[in-house]
Amino acid sequence: VLDNLHWADKPSLLLLEFLGQELGDASLLVVGTYRDVDLSRRHPMAETLGELTREHLFQRVLLRCLSREDVGRFIEVTSGAAAPNNLMQAVYTQTEGNPLFVTEVVRLLVQEGEVGPRQGGPQRQSDSWTVRIPEGVREVIGRRLNRLSQRCNDTLTIASVIGREFELAQLKPLIEDTTDDRLLEVLEEALGARIIEEMPRTVGRY
Repeated sequence: VLDNLHWADKPSLLLLEFLGQELGDASLLVVGTYRDVDLSRRHPMAETLGELTREHLFQRVLLRCLSREDVGRFIEVTSGAAAPNNLMQAVYTQTEGNPLFVTEVVRLLVQEGEVGPRQGGPQRQSDSWTVRIPEGVREVIGRRLNRLSQRCNDTLTIASVIGREFELAQLKPLIEDTTDDRLLEVLEEALGARIIEEMPRTVGRY
């Protein structure tokens, strides 16, 4: 198992390409993991994936986010207690099932004693749960934003005030001293970094 291949250097990736070509009929399974959000077309891993795609023994498996039920099961396994439906929904809503975010949020809830075994059930029942974003998650998001230009970060800050989704027409009047082309360039930068995404079947909505 080769973990975090997005951090591998070029010689290591060349070795992986060689291994992929030489496997043949060997009784060997090589599993490699990487985060596609950290890859650009110029990243060495992108070239390696292109080379491996030529090999008939290569298969790519896309891992989706956790479902609401998966989040509930994760809370149960981590805390030792079944998760109330409202807690499960709150964690799922805040994290959208992102495994890293779910892990950090649930870890924080356990550390703070919000969830855990107590006479076979959760430590408290509540109609509503407030789920805070742990520092670990903030740091991960911060590292990704640090790779973007200052203009792009400023634009995303304004877009975030509009809401979870925003339209180009809403954003334009709020950005000073920029042209339409320049604004589109900034949004393309954010799209390329997978910070935002275009909404399907709509134009100018992100």
